[in-house]
Amino acid sequence: ESLMGRRPWSEVVLGGFSQGAMMPVDLALRLEEAPAAVIAFSPTLVDRASWLRLAPQRKGLRVLVSHGRQDPVLPIRGTEALVALLNEAALAVEYVPFDGPHTIPYEALERAAATALT
Repeated sequence: ESLMGRRPWSEVVLGGFSQGAMMPVDLALRLEEAPAAVIAFSPTLVDRASWLRLAPQRKGLRVLVSHGRQDPVLPIRGTEALVALLNEAALAVEYVPFDGPHTIPYEALERAAATALT
């Protein structure tokens, strides 16, 4: 059991925005048991070496990633590198790029709800 002894990780969706989006990606790759899914709004690739090594053990893990093309805080190229790494490791990645800044658009929220409910 996890999450204060109430739910197994396989029933937990991890998610976050910006710096808070990189933490659930890292946690999902390091846990003994895979979570139900990961939702990452405006993340970036922060630990390439470790994530390259760990990601293949999460083959099939559902991951929703969203990022704005005009993001002045975290350039989209970091997210694109993350998406490529996860795709190469055969995770089930849905990528939602959008025209906009460092924010979460409605379309990404809709996809996040769908990801969390399936």
